[in-house]
Amino acid sequence: MENKMRSGAQGNSGVVLGALLILAGLFYLVFNLGPVDVGQNEWPLFVIVPGLALIIVSLTGRVFAPFAIIGSLVLVTGLILAVQNAFGVWAAWSYAWALVFPGAVGLGIAIIGAQRRDRERVERGLWMVATGVTLATIFGLFFEGMLHVSGVTLAPALGVVMPVFLVAFGFALLAASILSRRDHRAE
Repeated sequence: MENKMRSGAQGNSGVVLGALLILAGLFYLVFNLGPVDVGQNEWPLFVIVPGLALIIVSLTGRVFAPFAIIGSLVLVTGLILAVQNAFGVWAAWSYAWALVFPGAVGLGIAIIGAQRRDRERVERGLWMVATGVTLATIFGLFFEGMLHVSGVTLAPALGVVMPVFLVAFGFALLAASILSRRDHRAE
């Protein structure tokens, strides 16, 4: 059993090394043949591409599956940096963190689940992604809509929509808590 796992890992290491060499060669060609100026705007690619590479590596075998989580963390962080760099909204980290954790971690878990055909793991990962996106949206509405941390002006209607959303969300949370207590008492 151990020999079989070891030989499988060694066989996959060639695939991983080959994929990384292909990526490195493509980067080398792009930067040497084309008029690519990796300056002020393109530097997030140095974070995004390794994230993609790690996700690709994770798909090469069961042994490398945990790289999906690391790759997702790196990829999502790079994408956030690219958006922040493009629009100059560096204060967005005050709410974008939720896209990294739990969002990116959930993405990695879902990738592992899909690779292993584990429906429960995929669902758990997607719930984490949904939680991350929801948290980032709620905190983004608060930090940008009320505190204007990035200087981005949202629609004036947000002055009405935000408090109504908070009240509705509060009622929903209160109702869910009360119903949950009733269900536990009934059991």
